[in-house]
Amino acid sequence: MKPQKEHSVRAYQLLYDLEHILKKIIVLTLPLKIKQDPSYSNLVNIIILNNLIPLTQVQLQHLTHTKVTRNNVCHMHPIIIQDLDNLRRVYSLAEKALMRLEHKQEMQSERRQRVYRRKVDNTMRFGS
Repeated sequence: MKPQKEHSVRAYQLLYDLEHILKKIIVLTLPLKIKQDPSYSNLVNIIILNNLIPLTQVQLQHLTHTKVTRNNVCHMHPIIIQDLDNLRRVYSLAEKALMRLEHKQEMQSERRQRVYRRKVDNTMRFGS
């Protein structure tokens, strides 16, 4: 396969996975703010406007540039290696942010379960 074609295929794969990660981040943090099937551009805008992923100015530019890369991939325009590297960086950032959010959700769930068990234990010992 030609390098240019490989870049485009890999970019598409990264964009596909990145879009799903961004949707998960939004659903976990702002479940009421997402419409049924927002565009990639809208997902990025929601992430940025609500500061859902802590980003430096440079990282913010990288995330914003993924919209341009996505349009190039979808319209079958050539992808340069820098665009692919940028996608990899943003994908890594988003994946780490999602892992932190999911861990936070798990910790909150465990905490709620402990509180519930404590209430049940106290009710059993002392009555209502």
